[in-house]
Amino acid sequence: MALEVDLIHSLITNKHIVPALKKLPAEYLQVPEVKVMYGFIIDYFKKYKSSPTPQQLKEKFPDYEHKVETTDVDYFIDRLIERRVETGLAEVLVQGSTKLKEDGGLKALNQIRQAIMKLNVLTMKDEDIDITQNTDERRERYIERSAIKGLIGIPTGLPSIDNITNGFKKKELITICGLTAVGKSFLTTCFAVNAWKEGYKVLFLTLEMSREQIEERFDCLAANLSHYELRRARLAQEELKRYNEYLEGLKVRPPFIVSSPIDCTQSVIFSKIQEHKPDICFVDYIDLIRDEKEGRDFYKTANIIGDLKMFANALNIPLVVVAQISRQNFSREVEDLPSLENIASSHRIPRDSDVVIAVHQTHKQQEDNIMMLGVIKNRDGKLLRKLDLNWDLDHGVIGEKNEKGGPII
Repeated sequence: MALEVDLIHSLITNKHIVPALKKLPAEYLQVPEVKVMYGFIIDYFKKYKSSPTPQQLKEKFPDYEHKVETTDVDYFIDRLIERRVETGLAEVLVQGSTKLKEDGGLKALNQIRQAIMKLNVLTMKDEDIDITQNTDERRERYIERSAIKGLIGIPTGLPSIDNITNGFKKKELITICGLTAVGKSFLTTCFAVNAWKEGYKVLFLTLEMSREQIEERFDCLAANLSHYELRRARLAQEELKRYNEYLEGLKVRPPFIVSSPIDCTQSVIFSKIQEHKPDICFVDYIDLIRDEKEGRDFYKTANIIGDLKMFANALNIPLVVVAQISRQNFSREVEDLPSLENIASSHRIPRDSDVVIAVHQTHKQQEDNIMMLGVIKNRDGKLLRKLDLNWDLDHGVIGEKNEKGGPII
């Protein structure tokens, strides 16, 4: 109780209400009468833009006896948040133990993960910057950008995409959408491998494919090998030599972490990012994430995509997810890219995504080794209506077509 009362004294003495308003909800306080008093101070500040005087507080709460407290308000706020985390952890252990006895290990583990995620978010700090004062930082950033032709995010490996998006940027939620079996996952792996080639640490959560399948695709793209021949262990002698040399050199390169969670929820994704601290995270794909908030159908996807957007922002990384296009209003033989309205499950996907990349391939284009893609939403810039790619997995060739029709990358 003393800690909470000292907070009240500090608020009245120092008249420093904004930090409390910003970081300390009333429910973090445990003493009922102090909680009511705290709420009165906050409401008074919202109405009059100042703190009440000791006399005003005394009139409202006759038992209040003011004491001059020179310790800064932030100290008490940090202590109370720390106490909240400690209390929360204790509750997690008790509730987890009860859940373990009643419903078994998996449900108990999921409940614990969800609670831990909320506690992690609680301890994250906002970053407020006076942009009139950080001019040196902005000047340095411009110089760095000019050296890489303006690219501020993680390169995709496709110049046309990078030119309009500036790469995959921190705090962005990027969605790759398309029909089943048109190449969404392979394109996503392409982006992940290119990020890794550029020196970034990658976390790739695969909910559909096995680790071995991801490894094969990774090796195909990283070492420029035929995917089909690699899978069949039929590489030509020269390719096999190159493959072995490439494998030997992998251990000194940045990490590329593949995770295949059996029961993937929002909390699992959050905990994986917290554990591995990647520069960029890929999730393939959204329909296989189980909503721990137990939403149904439309609301399930809305819950998940809202949380993923929050993770990208809070954890300060690009988060790339894969989503389906509905077959009800778009077919494989349409010779155009799907639109935002064609995305299945929820309008929250196009709404919360910062960038949406659509991918499509008709059966004829599949025969011709052509893939279409485009940027159909770009919160910070222009759209890219359609881009044709060379998509020849048999020869390990994936990249933009130049004017002569050959691969650029």
